[in-house]
Parts: sequence; C-alpha cells; structure tokens
Amino acid sequence: GTDTGVIWGTGHYGRMIIDTCLKTQIEVQYLIDSNPIKQNKTIYDMRIRKPDEIENDYSTVFLAIDLKDERIHELISKHRVDRNRIITLNDIRKYIGRKLAL
Repeated sequence: GTDTGVIWGTGHYGRMIIDTCLKTQIEVQYLIDSNPIKQNKTIYDMRIRKPDEIENDYSTVFLAIDLKDERIHELISKHRVDRNRIITLNDIRKYIGRKLAL
C-alpha cells in the first residue's frame, strides 16, 4: 500500500521533504505549520493546517522542523501525536533513502 504522511513544517526542510515525497510512493495528505502567517495558505494545492487540526489519519508524521528534543516532545504531547509514527529531521533521509531504493 501507499504510505501516507503528514509534513509538519513548511520551511526549507519541509519543502525539500514535500518534493522528495512527490518523487516517491509517499502520499502527502496535508501540511502543518505552527506559524499563523503560513496557515491556510497552500503549497502544491495542499492546505497548511494549524497543529490543532492534526487528525489520526496518517501513517507517518515527518517533523520537518529543527527543534530541540524537549520542544518536539511538548508539541507532540500537546497535539496527541503518536510518537511511534514520527520521523524526525535526522531520520528522514534514511527513511526516504529506503523508499527510493524500492
């Protein structure tokens, strides 16, 4: 089946991940950004949602934000994100590399 992902962060890293997902079999369902200025705008026809709009409808959350671990922990706890489905910036390259190898 197709992997489905939510990308949290629409800055430089987020855009690189979006582009990479579009080249692989990872379907990006929607984007999330904590920055109110970016919310409700679109990238590639995908609306950028607020963090509190995250739903439990994804297989993976790509955290495209360069945050310290405790800040990430705060965010995912607050928004009840399943930490087993999170891929942090450090692990994204490995994950996508495996997908590209398939």
